Order: sequence, then C-alpha cells, then structure tokens
Amino acid sequence: QTGEILQGQLDKALSGSLSNGATFAFEQGALYKRVDPYTMMLTTAPSLSQLNASNPVAGEEGLQLLLKTLGFNSHTTSVYPVEGGRVVKEGNDTLRISDSGTVIYDSAAKGNQATFQVAGKGEGPSQAETVEAIQKLAARAAHSLCGEDVGLYLIHVTALEKGVYRIRFGYSVDGAPVLLSNRGYAAEFLVEGTSVQSFTFRLRAYTASGENAALLPERQAVAALDTVKSGGELMIGYVDGGENVLQPGWLA
Repeated sequence: QTGEILQGQLDKALSGSLSNGATFAFEQGALYKRVDPYTMMLTTAPSLSQLNASNPVAGEEGLQLLLKTLGFNSHTTSVYPVEGGRVVKEGNDTLRISDSGTVIYDSAAKGNQATFQVAGKGEGPSQAETVEAIQKLAARAAHSLCGEDVGLYLIHVTALEKGVYRIRFGYSVDGAPVLLSNRGYAAEFLVEGTSVQSFTFRLRAYTASGENAALLPERQAVAALDTVKSGGELMIGYVDGGENVLQPGWLA
C-alpha cells in the first residue's frame, strides 16, 4: 500500500514534465551491460563548457584571501618562505602553502582550544554530525577560494577509531565532477572528537571559459571506453592534471 501511495505522488509530481527521450542503461542492448544499469542515456550528444583552472592562493593577494577565509588574523600571523612555498604560524595553528596551491593545516590545540570545532547534541558529535559540519566548513572555503560554481561532494569517511574520522571530498563544477589526477581527492580532514586536527586542501579555482565542447553520444562513448568494467559508472566530468584549461569528457 505504501508503494502505491508513493507511486501516485511521483506520477503527480511528474505530470507536468515532458520526456527528453532519456532511458536507463538497462533498457538498452548488450553493449550497455558493462555500464551501471541506472546510468541515464540521452538521445543527443551532451555538451559541457571548458574550464579555466588556476591556483587561487598564488601571490600576496591569494595569501590574504586564504587567511581571511580561514579566519586567520593577518596582523598577528607569522609568515615566512620555505623551499617550495610558505609557512604561516598563528598560535597553535600552522599552515603550509605549497607553490602549487596545496594547503596543509595542523593544530596543536584540542577540544575547546581548537580553531575549528565540531558541535554535537550528545557527549560528542556523531559521525553524521561530524561529516555535516566538515562539509559546511569545506564548502565555504571552496566557494570563497575556488569559485562560485565550485562545490564539494563527499568521497569517503573512514572511522579510524572511536570519535576519530578521516573525511575526503572531491570537486564538482555545476554538478560535473573534477578528478585531480594525482591523489584524486580535493580535500581531506582529520577530526578527533570535537576538533579539526589537520586538513589538506588541494586548492584549484575553476571558471567556465564560455566555450562548449561537444561530447560523443553515450553509445559511442561506451564503445570507445575499454576501461569501463562490468557495472561501472559512466559520467561526464573533467580530469585536472595541472593544466590551465580543462576539457570535459566521459569518465568511467
């Protein structure tokens, strides 16, 4: 009975929508058996904008934007150059900023003394509360440093021990994933109890170039992608290997 009620609600919600001809992979022929059965197949070749990519924390202006975003006081911090980048010290906090844009944060403080804290309703934050708080923190930083159209999606959460979590996020631009070719993830946070003890943020700024690139139709993409394994997911996105311009393509 519940299923019948939900079916009626779905029919009502979709009643004013027109079909765009998209189908699921499982509705197609044998070629699509290698693809996740719920991959959407369009009738026309999709297009996606090229992206301009850059290091948002390069130079003095980028440094000041980073400090402002993270809540560091530029008048009380100590900044000094090191091989391959810069180091920022403020109280118990240390930022290591590489010339490529990778920012590594470490804190010697814990609990109420920590700069970045996670609140919980019980004795300590649950895993869900921790992930939600860190995702908001990371998303605010990405929005400020990486671009208004840049978001973060959760890749993985690892419980290292009770109350200790390692949380990883990836970039997306207008919903399309951007895979960093080195380690894959854009940001990694280590949370112990209520405090963020460290994080690594591989900062990249993305803006649409205004030039769209036409992609192969899904049928041709599946045939061309020998790397698609049985049950693999086929999606449109970008691979960032450090170039200044990123081309969209099919990812598997």
